[in-house]
Amino acid sequence: MGTISVKTYRRGLEKKAAQAVSILLHKYKTKPILLMVSGGSALKILNHTIADTFGSKITVTVLDERFSSDPAVNNFLQIAISEFYEQAKKNNVNFLITVPLPNEHIQDIADRWQFDIRLWLANHPGGKVVALMGMGEDGHTAGIMPYPENEWIFNELFEDENKWVVAYDALSKNQHPQRITTTTHFLKHVIDEAILFVTGEQKKEMLRRALAPDGKVHEYPVRIIHEMKQVTVFTDIILQKVDNRKKTEVNQIKAN
Repeated sequence: MGTISVKTYRRGLEKKAAQAVSILLHKYKTKPILLMVSGGSALKILNHTIADTFGSKITVTVLDERFSSDPAVNNFLQIAISEFYEQAKKNNVNFLITVPLPNEHIQDIADRWQFDIRLWLANHPGGKVVALMGMGEDGHTAGIMPYPENEWIFNELFEDENKWVVAYDALSKNQHPQRITTTTHFLKHVIDEAILFVTGEQKKEMLRRALAPDGKVHEYPVRIIHEMKQVTVFTDIILQKVDNRKKTEVNQIKAN
């Protein structure tokens, strides 16, 4: 069990989260850093980050991917067309690319990306892995979809201790069903620190379930944050009550 902190901002949430990313990178500035970014709303935060905190010691990749060469779908391509990407390249930031190569199948990408991550860690002993995560209304995070109907399938897909990355078909669970994602084992054991970005009142009930003291990860994958080392939640959602646990500290800080 790790530590969860919740920071709530009524205004300027994206900029506050971006500042937190920049502070986190500065905190580990003497070490190589692998920054892993989820798709969706979390990607928007990169454009607000402080460019000077990104340099040659930092490698950027996604935390989950959609199997597509469409820039409107593929998460890495969405980074590649952003203002952040151009500035990052000027500052000699490195990237682990998850765009499909010619004739590359979905499992090929999963194997290549997993190899790249393992190689990065082998080449950077003492390096830090930090993540910028998001949360869907259904409780999915990092491309890991909920399987309330079948815990066994969920465990087979995401709980294998030998796999850091998996390719799978989410079928009707998402509008982009062909997914490549890091696993729950990876989130728990490899990521050193994470920021979870949650915005929108439509996610209020799911955020409450995510922070509740009890619940199943296969039903609400975002609950994996309780098993990660250190997570800070940035949200514009005001919760009535945030539960405390003996082994997981949860604090909500309200700010304007």
